[in-house]
Amino acid sequence: MARSTVGLTTENGPRGTRERWERIGRLYGSALERKPEDREAYLARACQGDADLRQELSALLAAEEEANGFLGAPALEVTARSLAIESVDSWVGRSMGRYTVLSHIGAGGMGEVYLAWDSRLDRKVALKVAPRLFVRDLACLRRYEEEARAASALNHPNVVTVFDVDEVEGVPFIALELVEGRTLRQILSSGPLALETVLDLTIQIASALSAAHARGVVHRDIKPENVMVREDGLVKVLDFGLANRSGSSRATTAGLDGTHAGGSDQDLGGLFGTIGYAAPEQIRGEKVDERADLFSLGVLLYEMLAGRAPFVGRTLRDVIDRTLDRETTPVFTFAGKVPAKLVRIVRKALEKAVEDRYQEADELLRDLASVKAELRLGAGTHREAASVTTRRRKSPLRRITAA
Repeated sequence: MARSTVGLTTENGPRGTRERWERIGRLYGSALERKPEDREAYLARACQGDADLRQELSALLAAEEEANGFLGAPALEVTARSLAIESVDSWVGRSMGRYTVLSHIGAGGMGEVYLAWDSRLDRKVALKVAPRLFVRDLACLRRYEEEARAASALNHPNVVTVFDVDEVEGVPFIALELVEGRTLRQILSSGPLALETVLDLTIQIASALSAAHARGVVHRDIKPENVMVREDGLVKVLDFGLANRSGSSRATTAGLDGTHAGGSDQDLGGLFGTIGYAAPEQIRGEKVDERADLFSLGVLLYEMLAGRAPFVGRTLRDVIDRTLDRETTPVFTFAGKVPAKLVRIVRKALEKAVEDRYQEADELLRDLASVKAELRLGAGTHREAASVTTRRRKSPLRRITAA
């Protein structure tokens, strides 16, 4: 079983990260040299059956077309990583303040993540370090500061803990709680989840969002890659790098950003969030608030039940159109037996108009708790009925044996 740490698979270690990004950069550049109508055929040949690689490259090319030739977030990310590959291992074996870097774990949305030893408190931590290429980028530096502030403002068992934020040689980094387990993306790779598991995970994520929203923090990038599940079942919501902290709720704005969130879906230049999980108002660049997070959680709930996301398409534009304008296919179409009340919850969470959606995480939590209680009650009734049936069947046998 693949293990992840702070939301990043150990399979994305130094060699895997380097080789994959080199391949992506090479194929992406080669595809751009071809006519747009010839690119898909080229990718079909070049990716050699690697569906994830082909999807990633297709999304990058779609983003390039959307930007009319301007290097949007995904394309810039490929270029940046291609140039920064040599520095991936540069911190291993070195000290960053009180932290000794032990190994490279993987790549996050805005930096590399390392396993490190905290010499002051004698414990392992995860260090999220900005790529050297970005250290002069003021937006990047502000992003690190905002992530640290947003996460450190929260004290909740379902939110990853931020221990420290500092910089070494002008390179900012964040020291985070080391979380070992699997990402929700890894868990979903096996298909739909059991109903009880879906409810438990969704309730924990919603609880984390409720705590964040109560402190005026909107995550803005809830997706499977940013949810870790420990072996004991505890959920940790990660990566508040896109979070916005404001004094009042419902007052954040989706501005022009340039972030690649690192998931299976790609960001669109000028968008905070990840296509396929971002709310309609995020995609349109409008003001967003906690209800955008609840939409994204609705996408996760749908995906956990159905084994597929609600908004899919051949191109990035298809996914955007489905998110903005097309009716969402009911979850029971793919999920089989789903309680009617849970179907209604999914539908309400995915309402395209913010005023028709869940208005607060606590409202969603109450409805989820109601479904969970009814499920338990039903299971208890079934067990009781089965027990009575078993006693009735055994009773005559005991009398016959006694005779």
